Amino acid sequence: MTGFLIGAVLAAGCVVSPVEDPVPGIIGPITGQAPAWLIDGASGQWASPETRIKTLWVLSKKASGTLHIEGRRLDGEGIARFQDGCVEGTPANTLDIDKPWNRAWPSNATPEVRRDYAFVPNYVLYPSRGCWQFTVRLGEDETRITIEIR
Repeated sequence: MTGFLIGAVLAAGCVVSPVEDPVPGIIGPITGQAPAWLIDGASGQWASPETRIKTLWVLSKKASGTLHIEGRRLDGEGIARFQDGCVEGTPANTLDIDKPWNRAWPSNATPEVRRDYAFVPNYVLYPSRGCWQFTVRLGEDETRITIEIR
């Protein structure tokens, strides 16, 4: 019984963002809400502060403008770092992309999906396990995405 209560407290302490399927048949359910979602390539598993987690940001083209993402830990201290591009790149405290609209598409993306969504792959570095929230600004639109890294 005690283990159950501890699990419930931990789960209640990190209220994760909803899972949606804005591009059915292309990727599957992803975390977030319009205008941005994310796919955590490690499925919420933490390895070390040096581990770069492949992450895919899915952006609705109903929004416009530059992309700005920040990440912070909600249940302790820490900021997520971002690395755009290759593994040898330098991590930064924010991900800023002037024109995120035509960076990559899944191989099975239909013309409609390419018209309505952008896909931005990058790496996220988490300094620790915990409850992490990303603030995603896409031009004038903003959303927050919360995930738990175990």
